[in-house]
Amino acid sequence: MKKRRFMKIAIVVAVLAMVLTQTAFATVWTTNKTFKVPEGQTFVHTIVNTSDRFTQTKTTNVTTCSVQASTMTMWTNPFFKMHNKDKSAAGTEVVIKNVDTPYYATTTIAKNAVAYAAIRSATAQIGDDFIEFKFSADG
Repeated sequence: MKKRRFMKIAIVVAVLAMVLTQTAFATVWTTNKTFKVPEGQTFVHTIVNTSDRFTQTKTTNVTTCSVQASTMTMWTNPFFKMHNKDKSAAGTEVVIKNVDTPYYATTTIAKNAVAYAAIRSATAQIGDDFIEFKFSADG
């Protein structure tokens, strides 16, 4: 009897520990923003119809960042990369192939520093297109 009670309590504690751990390390996403991505392979740093840059403060020491598009008008796959304030690269590029799918890259942004999102077109893109996406500087 005591052994069964102990096992039930142990299972409940284990499940709670897993749920709490997952919640504590969940990715914090920005809100979705739209970028106009012109033909050519130059990185775009500003949100459409503004001069604002898309930023997030990095809160952990993880070396991954993530991006997820909600809409894309281009038929080619755009590239996402984290940049520093001076628009220098801060990690690897990742290709965004599908909407509603997270993609991951490495980043060199330090904890408590501001991360800047940048998007560029694929080589074969013709004309201007739009992408709406969110990102996380913390994986």
